[in-house]
Amino acid sequence: MNLDQFSARIINERYPLDCRWRMRSWTGPRGTQRLEHVFVNIPNKIVYLHTHKNASTFVRQFFSNRPNRDPSLPASWLRTWHGSAHVAYYQLQEHCDLKEFGHFWIVRNPIDRIISAFLRGKHRGWVTVEGERDEFIVIGGERFPRPHRYALPNEFRVFLQRVEMSYFDSHVYPQVVTFADKGINLSDIDDIILFDKMTTELQDYSDKENLGWDVISQKPKNQQSSQEKTILQEYVQNNSDIVSRIHKLYPEDFLIYNHIKELRNGTNT
Repeated sequence: MNLDQFSARIINERYPLDCRWRMRSWTGPRGTQRLEHVFVNIPNKIVYLHTHKNASTFVRQFFSNRPNRDPSLPASWLRTWHGSAHVAYYQLQEHCDLKEFGHFWIVRNPIDRIISAFLRGKHRGWVTVEGERDEFIVIGGERFPRPHRYALPNEFRVFLQRVEMSYFDSHVYPQVVTFADKGINLSDIDDIILFDKMTTELQDYSDKENLGWDVISQKPKNQQSSQEKTILQEYVQNNSDIVSRIHKLYPEDFLIYNHIKELRNGTNT
């Protein structure tokens, strides 16, 4: 796999901020933004490049048990999140020698991730319906005729159409934007954890870095019902057009995910 194709410059040229634009009437939770912040454990010299919808809440809990406020670092930009530092990457670069820090990242199947993003939006109210008979679905400030009331797959299809118009929220940004927005390349990431085997691989990472995390005994919280996920996964898997459209939205994410998966399975040539 040629890592040069995943440089920050190339990725940011492909996904500039104007393709993640805020719609004229968008009032959602985030809108357009650069993904500049990281979670860092300064004593253990590790940086977590968190990506929305890639188990970030689960991973960040393991930073909480190790207070790491460094009194030598400016309090003006260092903010604690249950004992872990949450800081813009460029600010961390100004005060730390990041060559001494290990960087790790989690990559996820883009199909599962966009399904999860849709369900999150549906449950949190930024995928909504309007009209006297709920005849419209509103996503990212855009209004669409609602097809087949209460049909989950059809609502997902409209959601996908909205993402194709622009990556309107950070939870649907391509995963590669996570590192590119920080000005680093894929080759700068020391450890990539496969979401499919997250618990095992995160425990292995902790053991390798002597972090003392008890990952195996924990279980990621799942806010969406398995029934909804199952319905949508079956719908997508049986619809080649939908699969093709998701591939067009996230080509680099698929390349990296499939490459890491092949490495884990020992099928990479």
